[in-house]
Amino acid sequence: MIWYLLIHRLPVRPLYFRARIRRMLGEAGAVALKKAVYALPQAAGALERLTGIADQVRAGGGEAFVCQATFTRERDEAALVAAGRTERAADYTRIARDARALRPAGRGASRSDAGRARKGLERIRARLERVRAIDPSPDDAVARAAIDDLERALQARGGPARSGGAPSLAGYTWVTRRGLHVDRLACAWVVRRFVDPDAPFRFADAHGLRAGPGELTFDTPGGDFSHDEGRCSVETLLARAGVDDPGARRIAEIVHDLDLKDERFGHPETTGVERLVTGIVEGHPDDRSRLERGLALFDDLHRSYVRPKRLSLRLGRAPEPPPRRP
Repeated sequence: MIWYLLIHRLPVRPLYFRARIRRMLGEAGAVALKKAVYALPQAAGALERLTGIADQVRAGGGEAFVCQATFTRERDEAALVAAGRTERAADYTRIARDARALRPAGRGASRSDAGRARKGLERIRARLERVRAIDPSPDDAVARAAIDDLERALQARGGPARSGGAPSLAGYTWVTRRGLHVDRLACAWVVRRFVDPDAPFRFADAHGLRAGPGELTFDTPGGDFSHDEGRCSVETLLARAGVDDPGARRIAEIVHDLDLKDERFGHPETTGVERLVTGIVEGHPDDRSRLERGLALFDDLHRSYVRPKRLSLRLGRAPEPPPRRP
């Protein structure tokens, strides 16, 4: 077999960055040869996945190299294949466990418990599909059975387990890490303007951050709405919440370039937004104050996209005159 290797060195801080890279490697199906060396067998999209992770490592201040390799001894390769299958089996076991944990506790379960389980069902389905894309083995049978059991339990309580459109995300407390920056500010703006105008927020330490009853987490490793398939958290939130707004989409593209630093979209106003966000962060150490300033910033930016004619007048550019009548 031909293998792709990712050899990397991560910065010591921030800790969440190290956790994010480990999560991305796991989702890609890469297996650890050593602490800083991961291997992925040659397959469609494998090289692109590792190269993308290497780009993220470099953007975060680390070093990364991707190369191609083969094993000289079959038993070494067999051990690596077995390690990969063991990790995927553990993934299927965790999915099954999490599906069982979401099952409403009989007639005593509250409506909020059932609503949370329905939203969790969608997340667990997505996790199963990601693992199956890496290793579609018979080990997935237990996970699929647990998910099917959860869906039947929810249907028995009334209402479909999967809605035709995006699920309602109103009525939750939204939880993220302290020290708001561009992606978390943009997520909060999307929540307040498109999901739930009265949504409360809770800011917690990154270490051990968990959602309590009636809470959703965002832009935190393993959170409900976080980096996924090359997207930043606000892009994930827009997609999962079913928000189809051109201005919000452009803001998410700007945030993507600032947060992931891959220059995918290259909008001309990105640098200006970066300076404004830096000013907010430097001038407002309190997250509540930072949140309010961030909401105002993205409100104004969004307004500039939905009212281009009025913006051009404010900038001193006259609109095109109407054609003269003969």
